[in-house]
Amino acid sequence: MEKIVKQKVNLEFNYSRDPEHPGQWLPWQIYSFSRKHANFVDPDKFTHRLSRINSPVSKPYWLKKLNANTGFWLDCYQHSGIAWNLHGEGRQCRWDTAPWGGVLVGDYKDLKKLDHGQREESARHALGIYNSYFNGSVYEWSFKSEDSQYVSDSYHDNYYEIEDVIRDVVDNLKMNNLELESLEGDASELVSIAEIQKTLEERTDAS
Repeated sequence: MEKIVKQKVNLEFNYSRDPEHPGQWLPWQIYSFSRKHANFVDPDKFTHRLSRINSPVSKPYWLKKLNANTGFWLDCYQHSGIAWNLHGEGRQCRWDTAPWGGVLVGDYKDLKKLDHGQREESARHALGIYNSYFNGSVYEWSFKSEDSQYVSDSYHDNYYEIEDVIRDVVDNLKMNNLELESLEGDASELVSIAEIQKTLEERTDAS
């Protein structure tokens, strides 16, 4: 049986230069009560009273969305970055966390097929994507040949999670009979060839 010779490629892994705003495609919109943020909205739209100590008194429109899990109060932690979490979750710091610092508003049309628990999980997933976007942790990758030429149709962008990058890199290596030789790019310190190779072997064994 003739041995298949794999094409050797280099993986170029970078931070995305022009990431797509998650609000353009997620069923959730995130709004901040801080005027320092571009996504500021007046909290009076949602509550009769807002403080850092007492629970907000929600207005009827917002209370209906809270009860349906198509809306959530958020806490905002800011210290060398920003992290939005469902209220009561995530890092709680008396100095750097703003409880009830914003809201996550869902589109019922896109969420109506989900039950309460699924809507909550969808909200957490959306916050993870928003946090990646706000902190500049969105990625793109492509393969280069040994002579530093980009491999045709190998450019992929708008990745908000490292795990998704590794999954698609591995899938492309398998599908196109490629062998990863080196790793480069301004985000290359976030992954390793060993990690990609291990995932590739696991996926090969499973198939």
